[in-house]
Amino acid sequence: MSLLREVKIIFFDVGNVFVSDDPSALFIFRRLYDSMGGSGTISKEEFFARRVEYAKQKRGLWAFVRDHLPEGTFEAFQKGTRADLYDQWGIYSPEIPETPSAARQLATKWRMGIIANQPAQIEGVLRDRNLWNSFGLHIISQIVGCEKPGQRIFELALEQAGVAPEQALMVGDRIDNDIIPAKRVGMKTLWLSLGYKDRGWRPADEFESAYVDSLARHDLSLVPPENPECEPDFMATSARDLLKILG
Repeated sequence: MSLLREVKIIFFDVGNVFVSDDPSALFIFRRLYDSMGGSGTISKEEFFARRVEYAKQKRGLWAFVRDHLPEGTFEAFQKGTRADLYDQWGIYSPEIPETPSAARQLATKWRMGIIANQPAQIEGVLRDRNLWNSFGLHIISQIVGCEKPGQRIFELALEQAGVAPEQALMVGDRIDNDIIPAKRVGMKTLWLSLGYKDRGWRPADEFESAYVDSLARHDLSLVPPENPECEPDFMATSARDLLKILG
């Protein structure tokens, strides 16, 4: 494809590309739900209905948490929850089927890197899965001190890669976090839109099932571009699509 002729490096997101974000989000939601008094205070359905409304308003998970905690308790809650979650990051970041294998194949042809909002522990997780070394550059938010959708993390990736923006392609699951900011710095973009059923993880109890039901109403990985300016250069809905486009 003509758009790929000048591409010298492909950057990938990690969440909902190589690992499912659903279990880690649920870890946080469950801890918040319990701190609010659980089903004795609010039903699971109403709790996740509120999640949908926040997501539709483009208000993130931590904004949802902050607004549902007593005043002055958010910072301690976030710090403790993150510490407990990151200690078990591999458990709460299960591998998505097929995309890691596709990346290993693409690494034989392309120079590749990561641009991801992830804790430092993702290195160990991807090493254990024989995926880390498929990428020559690892721009991890907790390590570099900036995160998506801010443009700085993309600029830093380009600086470290030593390429012009038009020589880089960003592959990510979200229009807002990946595609729009990458386009703003001049990168080419590929939207990998995997729905819940394609991400491999399945609910284990009623709380998790209520979360899945809410995804049917609003799943950030499935939210389409709002206007032509947000359109990606390419779109894939499977690892097979990735290989067809990039392989």
